Parts: sequence; structure tokens; C-alpha cells
Amino acid sequence: MDDAYRVKPQDQINEIAELIRSLTYGETVELASELQKAGVETKQVNKVAKLVRSLTYGEMIDLAAGLLKAAADTQITGETLPTILHRWASQHGEPETPGTALLTLD
Repeated sequence: MDDAYRVKPQDQINEIAELIRSLTYGETVELASELQKAGVETKQVNKVAKLVRSLTYGEMIDLAAGLLKAAADTQITGETLPTILHRWASQHGEPETPGTALLTLD
């Protein structure tokens, strides 16, 4: 395969971050809920699931480390996951569209 057509791992992680940033708070809560279930039904959540499935083991480790860093001292639970996902997405790279942040991070 020509390298010009190969997706770079960081591009996939950035795309996941951008998709998470584009979710409303309600969609983020739904994402956290859906990640705990087998079936995923919304278009945005399907995109996130497809991108996560495309990650290599090493990229999954990087993603998990980023989520743990974003969680800081907060335990990751179904209730805290939406905020942690949004915090991670907001900290990971720059949002492509200004004004998409739901939470202000100090």
C-alpha cells in the first residue's frame, strides 16, 4: 500500500478527539452509556466505535493513558466518563471549529 493512502495513527486519534468534541453533552452521556452496551445506534457514536476498532493495540494504550491523564484524580465510572471523554478530547489537539468546547478547562 502506498504511504500516501495510509492513515497515520495520530490522525485516527485526532479524528476520535474531534468527533468527541463535536458531541453535545447529551450525546456524550449517550456515548458513555452505549460504550457499556453491545449495540451502538447513533451515527456519531458509530463513527467513534469504528475509529476505536481501527486503533492498534499501541494506539489503544495511548488513548487509555490520555483518558487516565484527563481523569486526573477522578475515578472513571459511567457517571464521570462523559466529562472525562470531553476533557480528553478538548485537551488532545486543537478543536477544528472554534466554540465547540462544552467545558472550560483551567
